[in-house]
Amino acid sequence: MLRKLFYIVKPYLSRSIQLYLRRRLISYEIKKYKNVWPILPGSEKQPANWKGWPDGKKFAVILTHDVEHQRGYDRVLKLMQIEKEIGFVSSFNFVPERDYKVKKDLLDKLRQNGFDYGVHGLHHDGKLFSSEEEFLRRAKKINSYLKDWDTVGFRAPSMLHDLDLIGALDIEYDLSTFDTDPFEPQPDGVGTIFPFWVKNKRHRNGGYVEMPYTLPQDFTPFILMRENTLKIWTDKLDWIAKNGGMVLVNVHPDYVQFEGSEKGLEDFPISLYQDFLKHIKKNYEGLYWNVLPNEVAKFVKGSLKLSTTPDNNKIITQENKTKKICMVVQSNYDGDPRVRRQASILVEEGYSLEVLSLGSKNQPKSEIVDKVIVRRIMTIFPKNNVVIYFLSSTFFFIKAFFTLNYLSLKNRYSLIQIHNMPDHLVFVALFQRIFGTPVLLDIHDLTLEFFREKWSNFLFYFMYPALRFFEFLSYKFSTHILTVTQQCVSILNKRGVPDDKITLILNTADENQFPFYKERKFKEFTEGVNIFYHGTIAKRFGLHLVIEALPKVLNILPGTQLFLYGGGDKEYIVYLKQLIYNLDLKDKVYLPGMIKYDLVSELIKNMDMGIVPYLDTSYMNLALSTKAFEYISCGIPICASRLEATQTIFRESSISYFDPNNIDDISEKIISLAKNPDLQKLQVKSALEDLEKISGKVMGKRYLEVINKLVK
Repeated sequence: MLRKLFYIVKPYLSRSIQLYLRRRLISYEIKKYKNVWPILPGSEKQPANWKGWPDGKKFAVILTHDVEHQRGYDRVLKLMQIEKEIGFVSSFNFVPERDYKVKKDLLDKLRQNGFDYGVHGLHHDGKLFSSEEEFLRRAKKINSYLKDWDTVGFRAPSMLHDLDLIGALDIEYDLSTFDTDPFEPQPDGVGTIFPFWVKNKRHRNGGYVEMPYTLPQDFTPFILMRENTLKIWTDKLDWIAKNGGMVLVNVHPDYVQFEGSEKGLEDFPISLYQDFLKHIKKNYEGLYWNVLPNEVAKFVKGSLKLSTTPDNNKIITQENKTKKICMVVQSNYDGDPRVRRQASILVEEGYSLEVLSLGSKNQPKSEIVDKVIVRRIMTIFPKNNVVIYFLSSTFFFIKAFFTLNYLSLKNRYSLIQIHNMPDHLVFVALFQRIFGTPVLLDIHDLTLEFFREKWSNFLFYFMYPALRFFEFLSYKFSTHILTVTQQCVSILNKRGVPDDKITLILNTADENQFPFYKERKFKEFTEGVNIFYHGTIAKRFGLHLVIEALPKVLNILPGTQLFLYGGGDKEYIVYLKQLIYNLDLKDKVYLPGMIKYDLVSELIKNMDMGIVPYLDTSYMNLALSTKAFEYISCGIPICASRLEATQTIFRESSISYFDPNNIDDISEKIISLAKNPDLQKLQVKSALEDLEKISGKVMGKRYLEVINKLVK
């Protein structure tokens, strides 16, 4: 999770800060992965029909170099000469369109000296696999460079990989994977120290050879971990040699400090690499096969006779063994905290996940978001117009149905999870359910209570029979049901759903996404309180009540500001803006619109209290505010409506509860909390104690138990 957060903010950080954070991150994670890195037990298993390396060699040594920037390009020939003098050959991978121009005379010199080269992505901007369309668009240019440079090798930048899409390249081999490396942006290793064949329908020859790197990249031990010995490399080398595997290393010319040059922020001495090569030479002379990647590709294809029996010789990788799950949600994946939280839990556990969702017009239709394949099959539509809502919802159902069934032809899903609303969305998985795939229904909102709240009495009672019928069928159809509050569980029981078919998963905060802010200072405010709300902007959330209470707060605490982040009901937002104007609060209340969910915790740091002013209705008494958990997790005190669901979780000492029907009570509670630092501190402490019992870790573990049981 920490790694995920790092790669979200990485583009906005200076290189020195990136390096500092990555060092802190790896120091935190190194113990966690000690059983799978740098050696992954089981990865030494030989491929089927493996007959050993040519000429009776015990193991292979493949040296590769990714050239990232101009400084690396300028060092290529110097590094080549060092390797040549010690008695090794290697292959350099160049980025065709970056800050250096690849010249033909340099490529010729490499070949003339017995070395080789390949293509390293296109731009090195992290977007190569952002969608299938984007990859195929770039693949045309990559193929032109492969042809112009007369090479057959490829490695994707940042070790991102999709072995299916890579088949669209005119290559004989790919170097974009690794046996095990949990510190990479896409950390799903292939679990073998041998090259293997990738059977691929996209490829012009039916497939290509994949060669994972098997020693940690130079950047990890020497730059991030600041190792000054070769122990990590030599220990792994000895283990690979013992098991007859392939030692494939990636050394970046950009990070090498040559003798006589000044040491940079990301440099390690060339002597380390020289000593490593000399170590191989001294200890394994005559036992290793040091050749270029293209020669390994020819050997693998020839020795395993893959042209006739590829399926019998293909290594089963971690990706092949990973169980696949598909989620369907009629909302924007990026803005749905519950869906994103569950997705994060699944991929961290090792599941492969695809999500079918809505998306905005400016978002790509398909992309990988933190290892989750997100397919935005339809644009977000308005929900306040009944006719438009039903027509759009029906259209989404149809698109989801056909998309899921098309994807199911390529993927054998172990589980389909459907997020309501609406309940009948579960029937997009009709065929999967018939053929035995479990279907998990996650009920965010109870249908009848939700529409009773939104619609007029006439419309609700007119639609009631159909709503109740589809609700009943959906519950029966589902293998299991998740829901969000104990009140929802009780209502589902009354509607005939047995206890053993329901699991309560509260909308608690992800502690990694919303870390506790230890530097917060509690104080007595006499002015300038920053009050914060984020999420859906709609009438049922009672934001107009806080705005109406603000003038009285300003009389006691001048300079107080109210920040309302989010989007939603456009008519209600217009109403709020008019209310702000009428009360002369235009410099006191801000409606900045949507904010990326990943940035919310940073905003909370600068706020003094959170506000959760839900209306006191039968439906909202069933709702448990996700934002309340997030504020508490970050350590800011809260003022909130006194509602049943909230009170079942948080004690009187944990939240400053107010009567949402009483504007004076709202303002008084805000003022009282702001002026009392002891109350602020006590409230945060008490709320954290309440939260600990139902924390994100507790709910995540409970969620995984359900998933693992259904998948089995």
